[in-house]
Amino acid sequence: EHTFGQLKGLRVRESFPPEIATRLLKIINCMLDRKEPIRASSRIAFKNMHWLRGEVFAAPLGSGDKVESIFVAVDIWQVEQPPGAKRA
Repeated sequence: EHTFGQLKGLRVRESFPPEIATRLLKIINCMLDRKEPIRASSRIAFKNMHWLRGEVFAAPLGSGDKVESIFVAVDIWQVEQPPGAKRA
């Protein structure tokens, strides 16, 4: 929430610009097609926060081949100083 704002209960296309939503949906669709967990890592493109790196883990939850919900965990960390930041 600190980085992206409140996202709980929102759809991906409601939360992110089209190009970022498309990338996130590719990850989710890949996980749904395979019906197995998936992990992805990248620099953060949202609001040009390229000084951050993120990793997402998504796993389908349900019984048998039926996916009833999705578990998603995201970790974000700073890899360089943001533009205009003063060094400590």
